[in-house]
Amino acid sequence: MELSVYSSTGQLLTSGDQGVQGDQGSQGNQGTQGIQGDQGTQGNQGTQGNQGTQGNQGVQGAGEQGDQGDQGYQGAQGAGVQGDQGAQGAQGTQGNQGVQGATGPVDISGTPADNDYAKFTDADTIEGREYAEVLADIFSVALPEDTLILLDVAISADGHYSGIAEAGTLGATVAFGEVVYLKAADSQWYLAKADATATSGVVKIGICLVAGNDNDATTILLWGKVNAAAKFPSFTISAPVFISAATAGLLTSTAPTGTTNFVVRIVGYANTADELFFCPDNTYLELV
Repeated sequence: MELSVYSSTGQLLTSGDQGVQGDQGSQGNQGTQGIQGDQGTQGNQGTQGNQGTQGNQGVQGAGEQGDQGDQGYQGAQGAGVQGDQGAQGAQGTQGNQGVQGATGPVDISGTPADNDYAKFTDADTIEGREYAEVLADIFSVALPEDTLILLDVAISADGHYSGIAEAGTLGATVAFGEVVYLKAADSQWYLAKADATATSGVVKIGICLVAGNDNDATTILLWGKVNAAAKFPSFTISAPVFISAATAGLLTSTAPTGTTNFVVRIVGYANTADELFFCPDNTYLELV
């Protein structure tokens, strides 16, 4: 490489070969940064102008509200006629009746009438039997063993009974529940009284079940149970009952005492205060 040297006036002095370029010098340290100047003071903000005065509100009108108008009348309801009810559907056809079985070969003997009972006289023959005939058929045979005749457990009220009775005729006025005896002279029933053997001792006695007067038909209880609260005194349960010596036709829980010829005869025992088990004793005592 060629190196040229010039003077300060620009005259070429020497022109030799250019020397080798020296190494680059180290970079100098960076100069200290200058101090930043103080910030100038901010100017004062200008004063805000005053707000203008608001105008007064106008006066509201003071007119009164008008009255509410009357409600209009409700319109009349429509008068439409209800339609006729539809016809009922036809009933279904009834099924056919089954065929009746063939009649057995049964013959009828005699001349059966209404309310008769039927009795087979042999395997294929029926005859009609009246009520009395049926009873005769029943009672003409012995009562089988282990078969009972049962009386009602408890007689429900005054005027009711259960037992064995017979029909008869009254010889005087007699009420239901009064004790009576059968008079031999006319075979009629009279009020019993224990002041003499003729009316309470050696006679058949019973309890009247159908009240009546002289010569009226009646029914007499011979053995069984009867409730005659209107005529009976208040019995003592299970105690014996006697014919009264004081009043004809009445019973008493106290045996007659103290007077000659009075009869002491037990006629039964009390089931309740109003119910008598009538089972008259065949024996009696006559006071002397």
